[in-house]
Amino acid sequence: MFTATLLLLPASLLAGLLVLSLYIFNLHSKYDHIPGPTRHSFFLGNAPYLLKRFKEDQSGFTVALEYMQRYGHVFVLWYILKPQVIVTNPETIKDLIISNVHGKQDKRPEARLFGQRFVGPKNIVVNKGDEVWQRNRRAYTKYFGRNYMRQYHDQVKIVAGRLVEKMSELAGTGEVVDLSHWIHLASCDIIGLVALDWDIHAVLKEDSTFPKYLDLVMKGVAFAAGKPISRIAPKFRSMRAEVTHAVRELRKSCAAQIKEHIARKVRGEVTESCLLDEILSQSSGDQEYQIDEMLTVFLAGQETVAHTISFAMCHLMRDPVILDSVDRDVQGYITNPSFEKLAGMVHMDNLMKETLRHYGAVPGLRRILSKETDISGYKVPKGTEIVHVLKLYAHDEKIWGSDHKEFNPGRFDNYTFSTSKEMGTPGLTRTPTRRTNVHHDQNRHPHGFLPFGIGPRNCLGKELAKIEFKSVISHLFYHFKFTPVKGENIQLMRYNSVKPLSGQNCYVDLIE
Repeated sequence: MFTATLLLLPASLLAGLLVLSLYIFNLHSKYDHIPGPTRHSFFLGNAPYLLKRFKEDQSGFTVALEYMQRYGHVFVLWYILKPQVIVTNPETIKDLIISNVHGKQDKRPEARLFGQRFVGPKNIVVNKGDEVWQRNRRAYTKYFGRNYMRQYHDQVKIVAGRLVEKMSELAGTGEVVDLSHWIHLASCDIIGLVALDWDIHAVLKEDSTFPKYLDLVMKGVAFAAGKPISRIAPKFRSMRAEVTHAVRELRKSCAAQIKEHIARKVRGEVTESCLLDEILSQSSGDQEYQIDEMLTVFLAGQETVAHTISFAMCHLMRDPVILDSVDRDVQGYITNPSFEKLAGMVHMDNLMKETLRHYGAVPGLRRILSKETDISGYKVPKGTEIVHVLKLYAHDEKIWGSDHKEFNPGRFDNYTFSTSKEMGTPGLTRTPTRRTNVHHDQNRHPHGFLPFGIGPRNCLGKELAKIEFKSVISHLFYHFKFTPVKGENIQLMRYNSVKPLSGQNCYVDLIE
């Protein structure tokens, strides 16, 4: 009996391998008509090669650009048994994204992080788009609109003032300052005050645990998404324990804030409504869901805006011409810090657009096809994940012209700058020249630049992001001179969003 079992075991394994191989072969055949790189492994697809390339270029942009130039605006990549169709044709945005016919993936690593509930399965970002999502989306929209931002402009200025206070302590010390770190703390404070009636005091209180736990959890999200093996591998056990502990502490903090906010409302200390009030009213008393939505606000809006500000600061401290153009906006706003002045900062708007073009916080828009769909002439099966790689749009020479690699905020106006030296060297000089840019806004494809997404799932917090970007940068560059660390150039890496790998370290001095 035992001998017979041993003889059957190899045969069973061989039969299982044959069935698996036939399944993979059939799966491949459904996508063989779509162009793309040769699979480097029958079982693993393109994964081994892509992992190698991502180690060389952590942004992943170089290899994606190579594939677009070689295979066109639609191509397929294989991650083990999962096909992913990459789309870089702005003409397809309307049918695939704006229509909202196609939903998001069922399981997201941030819903439950290493087994611990983080933002849950039904929050405003993860939810696939049911009636509850539609109701909440409509309700939340008003709290991120222009009129609401006008009301809470002063809260953003308060946090920007705290950042100035902290930078004043560091100025003139000769200490290397990681600007990205402090901007992240400021962004945490701004989201808390504006959206949740919550003063976290992340900038000024060094013992504030909330931003530390949040940072740890965001690293956990990146690990869970980028290295799925981290969810089960023994060598990541310690990291998983730290992250799940941080998630529990964040949820406890949110529960405490809900209780405090309700108490403040009862005492009459809060007269204006905020997003937290809407979350409470829409949740039918489900506190777990309320906490999900609170944490989603931080997940979607904290590091994305902070990274964008950090990248802009990296360029401003290296490029005196761009800084000079922005300085006119800064001087006008700081001397008369009104919402109207902030909204009218044209040069700062251009800077934000160009920063997002180069370092878009959201590199792509993902959807799961709800039916077989024709994409640029290719039939793509139902259930396929498609990714619109927005960063490739932002560097398409047909859309942006031959200078698409240059960081040039002037491209969003009727003037631009001629470059005398390459970026990266502190103290470089440029000569500003006016010339007509044939690729300025009105000549571009309307879907060629989508830093905040488009359609019913576009970024809820884009108005807050603009105010935060302008106010924080204005306050910092009005009071301080930032000198980048010698020899450190701007580099980026893939994360939950695109973040600075280097270039944000600097010395700070007060402007007399």
